[in-house]
Amino acid sequence: MNKDQAIDGAIGFNGFSVHADYLWHDWDLFPRPAAGKFAGYIGVGGEIAIDNTSQIGARLVMGFEYDMVKHPIEMFVEIAPVLNIWEKADTELDAGFGVRYYFK
Repeated sequence: MNKDQAIDGAIGFNGFSVHADYLWHDWDLFPRPAAGKFAGYIGVGGEIAIDNTSQIGARLVMGFEYDMVKHPIEMFVEIAPVLNIWEKADTELDAGFGVRYYFK
């Protein structure tokens, strides 16, 4: 959306899950490396998971990423506590790493 805000999403196939998050980036959190740049981010989102039961949950996302600057690609690592609010109320912890492509 812009340099400080983004929407991301993912699909998982351990069972089946889909989530989407709204992210806020802080590009001044880490010292700038010689090439690219690092950011920390936080965000909120939602998740739907279908396994033996169906679950809908709210996510709080925290992570950091490395932006290649010259390419619309970033690498990231994140964790996201999830509060499942429907069908079975409980909590879980999602974690992930990967690559994001920015559509411009």
